[in-house]
Amino acid sequence: MVCDFCAQSIRKVFGKQAAVETVKVDLDKGEVVLGMKKGQTLDDETVGELIRKSGYALVEIKRAGGV
Repeated sequence: MVCDFCAQSIRKVFGKQAAVETVKVDLDKGEVVLGMKKGQTLDDETVGELIRKSGYALVEIKRAGGV
């Protein structure tokens, strides 16, 4: 991800997910941070699929609290 258009496309894809409350994209770090709605989650497979369908490569998934 290198531009605002890239960031916007990621925000749009994850923003359509019912479980997602916030989407933050850091272009400098190449990171996407998802804030989930209370009691909601997305599994790693779904996150990876959404990233790949957006045309990007998934490098790593980190979860808050090591979950």
